[in-house]
Amino acid sequence: MSHRSYQPTLPCGNKLLQKRWDEAYYQEHKRRMELERTQIIDRDNMTLLHKMQHIMSTKGSVDHWNTYQHHRLRQDLLLLVHYRYRV
Repeated sequence: MSHRSYQPTLPCGNKLLQKRWDEAYYQEHKRRMELERTQIIDRDNMTLLHKMQHIMSTKGSVDHWNTYQHHRLRQDLLLLVHYRYRV
């Protein structure tokens, strides 16, 4: 397996100019990636903020009430009352 030689982003005869162009390209790439990352973080923060505002505006109500236990207790109580009336 042979070693692959360095391939510049913009081919040039001057090594110093080539190095400067490559560094400029890399810095621009880093800046774009950082900008994209900050935009994603800002979007996620806004989503969380809207969710928190909704929670605060609805006075802490919940999306889902777990009423399975109450339903079961109510059903048992109705069966017990029905059984007592039969006896």
